[in-house]
Amino acid sequence: MQRYIQLIILFLPLFLLAILIYGYDYGSRDRSFEKVVINGTEFTVDIADTPDKREKGLSGQPGLAEDMAMLFIFEHPGIYGFWMKDMKFPIDIIWIKNNKIIGFEKNIPPKSYPKAFYPELEVDMVLEVTAGTVDKFNFMVGDAVYFSSMGVELP
Repeated sequence: MQRYIQLIILFLPLFLLAILIYGYDYGSRDRSFEKVVINGTEFTVDIADTPDKREKGLSGQPGLAEDMAMLFIFEHPGIYGFWMKDMKFPIDIIWIKNNKIIGFEKNIPPKSYPKAFYPELEVDMVLEVTAGTVDKFNFMVGDAVYFSSMGVELP
């Protein structure tokens, strides 16, 4: 019995250290990060490609660095609604189809929930960035969107 206690005491700190090092990712290990580039501006993106990830989105996060974004990927083009439920900071939404920007929603305040925002045309991806990003980098409808490891070469 004493040997088991010694092993627990020995390995428990290592186990907790491993959780701290490898387990930190918004509390979830099933998120993946990629790079997206628009007009030379690069974002590290958290990918939301499942219904659960898309529903959660950036909800509950304290903020978003200027070079970070969330990329929502859909299996089929459609008119998908986005809300600001449990959001703590404003964002810009970039509507994307076929690797091109097709529209925006700018400076959406967190208190706009329960209102939902919809693209005018079908989209297959949506990029959420910090509020003011679209204007700061002069993104425009028609701009190409490049992905670092999704089969599309970066410029």
